[in-house]
Amino acid sequence: RVIIPGDTDWPAALGAMSLTAPAAPWAQGNTSLLSDPLPSRAAIIGSDTPSRYAEHVADELAGWRSADGRTVITQPMRGVAATAASSALRESSQVITVVPYGLDYDDPDREYPTSRVASVGLLVSERPPGSHPDRVASMSSRNLLAALAGATTVVESPSQSEWMQIASIARDYGR
Repeated sequence: RVIIPGDTDWPAALGAMSLTAPAAPWAQGNTSLLSDPLPSRAAIIGSDTPSRYAEHVADELAGWRSADGRTVITQPMRGVAATAASSALRESSQVITVVPYGLDYDDPDREYPTSRVASVGLLVSERPPGSHPDRVASMSSRNLLAALAGATTVVESPSQSEWMQIASIARDYGR
């Protein structure tokens, strides 16, 4: 489904993106998660190859946030993101995954629970069906993730990583 400004589930949080906001994001699943208040959504992101401690922290943080009624936002990556999504799905169905490709793309990374999120939570993308991952899509999905989250937690990451870029974008958005 395409979400356009004026729809009931249009995320007001995209206003932070100004001119870079998607005109009409694509969504699959429970789009009402986008209209929830901004403080109810938290991104949990980090290393694709985390330490066992980082996996434990991601699991605990996502579990606590979900048990507290908050929506966990991630990207379809292995490591911290997969751990956070799986933990949140154990507690509730309030998970949003921001994908950098069309929602029909068959992501080869099977560690992330994409199909489970699509069936009970929400997948959202700026890219239309048929789009494959590329550098531009990856950058725009980082902006979208940062805008949708009321708070962003980087569990473990090198200082010059995409995860730290997302945290920087979130800071710029006042999150």
